[in-house]
Amino acid sequence: MNPPPAQTYIVRIWWEKSPEREGGVWRASLTEVHSKERHYFKSPEELLRYLSQRPDEPRSQT
Repeated sequence: MNPPPAQTYIVRIWWEKSPEREGGVWRASLTEVHSKERHYFKSPEELLRYLSQRPDEPRSQT
């Protein structure tokens, strides 16, 4: 039996203009490929914190 596939993400990162901050702000979205669930982030730290808290997919060893 093959182990289940690892969680796959599509991450989109962009810079957008902001009236509050000169130059712009960092934005990102993350879509979980299998569930199509989407999350939005306002900083690189927020994105990394989310990814570090995701549990690893259990893998069966045969």
